[in-house]
Amino acid sequence: MYKHGDSMYDVKEQGCLYFSSVFLARELGRMADKRFAKTGLCPSAAFLLLYVIEEPGLNPTAVAEALELAPSTITRFADTLVKEGYITRDRSGKNSSMLPTEAGTAMKETIQACWNGLYEDYASKLGKESADRLACEMFSAFKKLT
Repeated sequence: MYKHGDSMYDVKEQGCLYFSSVFLARELGRMADKRFAKTGLCPSAAFLLLYVIEEPGLNPTAVAEALELAPSTITRFADTLVKEGYITRDRSGKNSSMLPTEAGTAMKETIQACWNGLYEDYASKLGKESADRLACEMFSAFKKLT
């Protein structure tokens, strides 16, 4: 229970945005982890790999800004992708860029299939229209809050 104004709310029953978003994120995280298990990558690292395949030579800072993540998070995922042999880093002075390897590019279809499968998993439970609307509304809310 939590107090909002003069009323007490059960966070599971009354739709507290904070707890609802946390509950949703945890469940989607479990669904995504299950879908991506066959790649050996966490969903976020797999997304970064797709991003690098689509836009080779990107600077990690630019990727962090585009994905609304901390540069250190991108570095951690990039380290994993380098270790797995999916990307290389090209460093010129202070500048760095990420490039997909042949092995990384070969993962594109598998990763895309995982994303499509994840969408089908949650859309089958929520309904495609509701799932699409929810994603748009949540991103819009995020942008308004930042």
